Amino acid sequence: MSLAPDAVAVQTGARLHFGLLTQGHETGRRYGGLGLMIDQPGWSLSLTPAPVDTLLAPPAWHDRLAALLARIRQAQAAPLPMPGVTLEVLHAPPAHGGFGSGTQLGLAVAWGLSQLARESPPSVLELARRAGRGLRSALGIHGFALGGLLLEAGQSERGQIGPLIARVETPAHWRIVLLQPGTETSADGLAGDAETQALGRLPPMPSATTDRLCGLAVRHLLPAAQEQRFDEFAEALWEYGSLVGDYFAPVQGGRFANRRLAGLVPRVRELGFPGIAQTSWGPTLAVACASEAAGRELQTRLQREAPDVTTLLAQPSNRGVL
Repeated sequence: MSLAPDAVAVQTGARLHFGLLTQGHETGRRYGGLGLMIDQPGWSLSLTPAPVDTLLAPPAWHDRLAALLARIRQAQAAPLPMPGVTLEVLHAPPAHGGFGSGTQLGLAVAWGLSQLARESPPSVLELARRAGRGLRSALGIHGFALGGLLLEAGQSERGQIGPLIARVETPAHWRIVLLQPGTETSADGLAGDAETQALGRLPPMPSATTDRLCGLAVRHLLPAAQEQRFDEFAEALWEYGSLVGDYFAPVQGGRFANRRLAGLVPRVRELGFPGIAQTSWGPTLAVACASEAAGRELQTRLQREAPDVTTLLAQPSNRGVL
């Protein structure tokens, strides 16, 4: 598709969130977490100045996009060259699949409107403020700007966007196979009010769990990615995801949110792929693979043994949009 000369195109990646570092305590930092940016499934948008707003998007997104445009315009100081904008969604990721699609969309639209207004490039924190993102996790915010494997410290005060404390590039030849249930067994991950209520039903995360998660991130996952030690990365990812999943089990139905995928996990590990973790509230599971060939081998086996499960081969993304 050819864009108009004054159009702005925005292509995002997707955010995998392997789990919060802490939750439920009245004092100290809140949330935080470890996450990875991958090249898909992301958003592809086109924004063009227009006399009135026109949304070329699936009907399910119209109300959300209209509200998002209004919110960002109210927060943005620089005026647009025309009263409206034609916003076309060329590709949309699954909603509530664990990919941080809401944050990536909000930041993409905020950045696109900023580009149309020809204002000095705002920071990603300013874009997040305009779009109203980062109420809990900030991994998708930092990932939108930078890509990579990211460790976020969490909020020291409510409403603060948690600071990024570590980022490393993930080896470009590694791959992530995403496992998603078929439509007959699918269920969206928690979001919005349902997520808030679920968090409220949980006891505070034990300090020992937080300490172990931090140790896994700092002493194993981040350095293993930086030094390309895949086996260590995969085993540490499994332990990290298992600790988080067991903490959230009372409100998501088990270590993994989707029963079909949970039943498949032992087989995937038996096939030689130990690095498995749920992303956010699921239902998607992420499986670390040492190479593209290994990822395709896993896809082939699962297509034969579990044809009701959808697989997608993704690549780590070490570049952000900004």
